[in-house]
Amino acid sequence: MAGVASGGHDEHQEAQTTSMTITERDLKGIAGWFDRHDLGAFQAVSAVQHAAGTTGDVLEIGAYKGRSTVVLRADLSPGETLHVCDPFEDPTGAAGNDAENQRSYATLSRQEFDANLARFPGPAPVVHQTISTDLAGQLSPGTFRLVHVDGSHLEGPVRFDLELARELLQPGGVVICDDYRSPHTPGTALAVWEAVGKGLVPVLTTPMKLYGSWDPDDDLVARLDRQLRGAGATTKWHKKDEGQDLLHTVATDPPWWQSPRSLARKVLGSAR
Repeated sequence: MAGVASGGHDEHQEAQTTSMTITERDLKGIAGWFDRHDLGAFQAVSAVQHAAGTTGDVLEIGAYKGRSTVVLRADLSPGETLHVCDPFEDPTGAAGNDAENQRSYATLSRQEFDANLARFPGPAPVVHQTISTDLAGQLSPGTFRLVHVDGSHLEGPVRFDLELARELLQPGGVVICDDYRSPHTPGTALAVWEAVGKGLVPVLTTPMKLYGSWDPDDDLVARLDRQLRGAGATTKWHKKDEGQDLLHTVATDPPWWQSPRSLARKVLGSAR
């Protein structure tokens, strides 16, 4: 495994900072594509930031029915505010966005989002029921520690969202980019990798999301690695030519006796 200096952060402290109050089982019944890989990664990012003394607001662009919103809210520290931007069922006024929403998110409603959040304790987020371009000038630059970009998958809006994230994030803040490699979202991939070419540093990837920072701490990847492995994830390091490390993580499968699919394979294998 390639290494990065630990930077003096206390590994035990990081492990204890993660709330770990939301599990994959808790999210059952909330529709969406937010999976256990990113559940662990979201919690690891917040835990590492808080262990380092980093606090700030959190912005989610595109909440769908609240699966990821529940996790972001659970990992807030006192004094932090979660902002959620989503038009929900409202028309956006942009033909491309409206066509995408009708095609992929026809069942989305603010009422269902609110009902899903109400299942869990926590402070009410500040909801901006609009498209993200309407946030321009509405939020304080340099005061956010985390921005989750998961709204439109069209190239132009994603490019805007990433530029907004860069403006809002404080030094060392993290942006999370959804669908950076999905075959059906080439516009997202183009905008994300364009941002990487202009200075966004990828620090962590999962099968669905890329986690990056424009000014990451030297030991951020190492701290994320410790946090993720401590929570049971499988991680793999990639050494880039420029000398900066990138981490990839997937959730560890449960023991075979806890997984019906694995149990079935085990039984079938024994019968042969």
